[in-house]
This record gives sequence, C-alpha cells and structure tokens, in this order.
Amino acid sequence: EARDLFQRGLVRSEKVGYLLGTALHLGGLAGLDVVEGDLALAEERLVTAEEAFGVAGDARARAAALLALADVRAWQGRFDEARRVAREARAFFVANEFELSAADAAATLGQVEELAQNLGPARELYGEACTTYMRTDSPLGLASTYTALARVASLRGEPDVGLGFLTQAEPLWHVLGHPRGLADLCSIRGEVRTARGELAQARVDLLQALETYENLDHAIGMACTRRRMAALHLAEGEPVRAAAELGRAARAFEAMGAKVEAERTR
Repeated sequence: EARDLFQRGLVRSEKVGYLLGTALHLGGLAGLDVVEGDLALAEERLVTAEEAFGVAGDARARAAALLALADVRAWQGRFDEARRVAREARAFFVANEFELSAADAAATLGQVEELAQNLGPARELYGEACTTYMRTDSPLGLASTYTALARVASLRGEPDVGLGFLTQAEPLWHVLGHPRGLADLCSIRGEVRTARGELAQARVDLLQALETYENLDHAIGMACTRRRMAALHLAEGEPVRAAAELGRAARAFEAMGAKVEAERTR
C-alpha cells in the first residue's frame, strides 16, 4: 500500500538524516492525507516538507510543495494564505522558465479562486493553464483544466458550456486510464445534466462517481458528489432525500477541516 511505502521510506530517510528523502516522503503522505480527508495533517506535513526542501537546496521541489500547500489551504478556506504561497511558487517557475510547472501554478490559483467563489478570475487562470497544456501537448493537464473549466461554467449557470468542456475532457481521461479523473468528470457531468433536466442520465453519472470515489477513499470527491446528488433529488421533487444528502456532505466537509464548504452546504 502507498501509505506504508511512504511511511517506511520516511522512517529510513529520517534514520540516516537524508533530508531530501524525508521531504519527498512527507509530500507523498500529505497527498494521501488530502485524499482521505485529513487537511490539518496534510498541511502539517507539507509545511515540514517545504522547509526541508529549502534547507536541502531543492528550490523546484520546494515550489511544488508550496503549490500542494496552497491547494490544502484553499480547501480549508484560508484563501489569502493559499494565494500567497501559490503566487510565490508561480513566480519561481516563471523566472526559471519551467513552463509546465508554471501552468500547474496557474491551475492551482484557479482552484483557489474557484473555491473562493471568484469565478471570473478562476476561469481566466484555468484558461491560461489550458493554453499552455495545449501548446506543450500535456494530456493530463488538458483533461484536468477542461474538467475544471466545466465546474466553473456550471457554477456560473452555463451548463451547455460545461458540457462542451466535459466532451473535450472525456476521451483524454479514458486514454489516460485515470479513475479519479473519470470520477471527477462523472460528478460534474451529473451536475450539468441535472441543470439541463436530464435527470436519469445525471443519476447514472453521480452514482458512478460515488462508487469510484468510495473505492478510492476520496473524501473530498464523495462530499462534493453528495452535494450534487442533493441538487438532483430536489430536481426530482424529493426534498427530504436532498436534505439528507446535504447533511452527509456538510458533516464530511466539517470532519476534513473544510469549514467554509461545510457552511455553504448546510
């Protein structure tokens, strides 16, 4: 299991004083913490990893850790702190002409603005990242930003635009064979199809997303999809079931430390 491998690697690195290895394994564990819904522990590990990369002299790895830290702090609702560290990472990548990493930073800043509900800036930042991924032929980056742009379009009340982005993302996710990416696509497509009145298709998408997220133990994905399932239940004329789903989603966001999302869901 990945967590066991990272944990054993961390113990070995700490035992021999291998600072770079310690930081790398802490970063890997933090990624798993985010997936499993422990944002506080992920932040703690990433702060330590970022400091260790700095001491070890690996500026690029430190900047990557800052991006991961920005993602965590955005989910925690700490938007100003998230912007600060993401912009610092982006400035480093741009100054050193790391084009793909600079695009990753733009996409991370897009997510910060999306979670802060600043949808115009989010769309611009995702679009900027998408342009770079297209020019450099990065299918994972493209699939991710098309999916993100679909989320933003849906939040802006533009389901047809969102469906267009998802149509572009879907073949890329299939070629990549990326289960979480396909779950993200199904979850957002379920939301889009609910808004379009395609309720039977929306239900299929949302149930598929939930099943995949559960198999992956992906706490954030499950909570977001339950919130979308609540909108479907409302559209189906089932407010009691909608309230139950919203309750589950809110409790999940609260448990992982995403208090702003929990408040928005209640």
